[in-house]
Amino acid sequence: MLDLARAGAIHVEAERYGLDQAPDAYRKLHEGTVRGRAVVVPGD
Repeated sequence: MLDLARAGAIHVEAERYGLDQAPDAYRKLHEGTVRGRAVVVPGD
């Protein structure tokens, strides 16, 4: 799997949210409207 990722054969989509946006991220995950992964990052 890591070799595929390094070769660029795997594309991962992620939506990035700041800590204050975490409730929105969780709501969107629950609703199924997040494309890929939701990542909550402190300081964004």
